[in-house]
Amino acid sequence: MRALVLLIGLAGTAYADAPGETPPTSTDDAWEAYDSAFVQIALGHDRGTRQLYDLADQYPAHPAGIRARTLLGRETLLHDRRIARAELVLWQTLGGLVTAGEICVAVDCADQRTTAAVFTASVAGTFAIALAASEDIEEGEAHLYNSAMAWGLWNGTALTDRTASAPVHSIMVIGGQVAGVAAAYGLWHSWRPSEGDVALTNTGLLWSTVLYLWVGIGRNRSPDLHDVVIAGDVGLVVGGLTSTKWHISRGRSLLLDTGGLLGILGGGLAAAIGNGGDTTVGACLFVGTALGLASAVYLSRDWDHPVHVAPTPIGGPTSQGAGVSAIFRF
Repeated sequence: MRALVLLIGLAGTAYADAPGETPPTSTDDAWEAYDSAFVQIALGHDRGTRQLYDLADQYPAHPAGIRARTLLGRETLLHDRRIARAELVLWQTLGGLVTAGEICVAVDCADQRTTAAVFTASVAGTFAIALAASEDIEEGEAHLYNSAMAWGLWNGTALTDRTASAPVHSIMVIGGQVAGVAAAYGLWHSWRPSEGDVALTNTGLLWSTVLYLWVGIGRNRSPDLHDVVIAGDVGLVVGGLTSTKWHISRGRSLLLDTGGLLGILGGGLAAAIGNGGDTTVGACLFVGTALGLASAVYLSRDWDHPVHVAPTPIGGPTSQGAGVSAIFRF
């Protein structure tokens, strides 16, 4: 096992930009928050970015707050909030496209001119609102709103009775989207999840739905949309609760999803080789998916977590620089 020491001179640059100042020798709340933010950044957690923003807002005249504002202005240091803004505008605009289609079904757009007017108003309006409301949005916040819109659409579709008329169906879908975004607004201000927290919640919804489908195949039953959505919602809640205790990055959540996909492939191959009936196929897919997810959790256990992070001087004895050293073991 070898140790690789990675020196991140981010804080060092900040100290160098403040002539006459020396790194703090004693701690107070502001400096502790400053150090904590850099530990989170070195660990790969986007909550470190949020901590620096909070520090700059809470201690505007404190040296730590001044340095935080300086660092936040450098795009090479932190994820640019414009990425989150662009992501929100893109997905909310696509949601506006879905809304336009549902409106046309609900009001029975009779001609091309009416259809064009509805689509133009819906898409342009959604784009303008998302652009205006996302100037200072964070990555976790944008991911939460986009995901909640999809959750609401999914549940709105399931709440519609099979015998409901097309207009009622469309109204339920639109209502689900609106309710999802409204719920996300409340969740953000009460929970403030990171991007990884939202991604883990999405992973819970996705794979609880998939596993339920495999159970249905194994029991030789056609899946009922209502039951499928309920299974997904259970996974959504479990994933959300898990994310409050187990913080992972969005990148690691994608690895978990990849493990699930590879598990489906392995389960499908096993079912094909076994050449059994629906019960065998369902069992193979369920076990393969579960093993794929479990393996991804285990194999990616070091994805987000270096072994040690500590402040490190940069330069000679008279240097005013300081950085963060992270030791990774392989």
